[in-house]
Amino acid sequence: MLETLRLGFKNLSVNLWIPTISYIVLSIVPLILGIEMASKLKDVADNSLILNTLVDKFDFAIFTDFWRLNQAKLYPILRKAIWTLPLIWLLKVFITGGTVDAVNDKTFSMNRYFKQCIKYFWRMFRLDILQFFLILVTLVIGVLILWALLGDIDGKNEIQLFYRIAPVVCTFFLLYFLFAICKDYTAQKIYFSGSHNVRSSFFSSFKYIFSNPKLIIFQVLLYIFGLVWLWMYLLLDTKINGTGMGTSIVIVCSQQLYVLGKHFLRSWHLFIVQIVQDKRAIS
Repeated sequence: MLETLRLGFKNLSVNLWIPTISYIVLSIVPLILGIEMASKLKDVADNSLILNTLVDKFDFAIFTDFWRLNQAKLYPILRKAIWTLPLIWLLKVFITGGTVDAVNDKTFSMNRYFKQCIKYFWRMFRLDILQFFLILVTLVIGVLILWALLGDIDGKNEIQLFYRIAPVVCTFFLLYFLFAICKDYTAQKIYFSGSHNVRSSFFSSFKYIFSNPKLIIFQVLLYIFGLVWLWMYLLLDTKINGTGMGTSIVIVCSQQLYVLGKHFLRSWHLFIVQIVQDKRAIS
């Protein structure tokens, strides 16, 4: 297991362009729209210090007053922010095929990268939709089960509440976790087999992962690394004081370093999946 982690890290260390491209592609749109929305927010604030106050120390009362007084001007900005989310998701889906190809091909070629993005986009799109649908169904079933279990319990009986809620919640998060891992294995399976049957590939991968629990441990370890990375970022954020230009630059750099680290961990897992696939193809 540790050898697989080490080999995955080694392969990633000589292919750092893969998470870097993912970071750049997924950051361009939010950056452009963020600059535009920040400019409009400044116009709405009319050169007051309210935005600096909210950034320095968020105060819900101040935010509520700001929203109440400027609703008409803030609604267009909010709508654009909301529409940014599905756009970022589509970009994330778009680069999946190119990223999986790069992990396996291990050669730097922007032309090939984006060709593979286009080639696999529709299949990766259906894969994401399938994953979302399964998570949604699992969530709905979980809520219905909780509703049935909690219908006859006195709200003050905290112990009974815990023993009934905990198994359902844990099962949901376990399935969510499995679906997330399965997505990477399915993307690799689609790449290797050339299959267009996303549903069959997904459930084949799910069955393979479920019968090989050690594969889950890889993702657990990477999540632990991610939590440590998040803790370091939050620790740094609490140590940063002041509102000057230098402080703002440090805050932005630390945030972007954290985001880049998430792309790094994602690529690391894809290399691990590729190594596992080389040892034993998903059937």
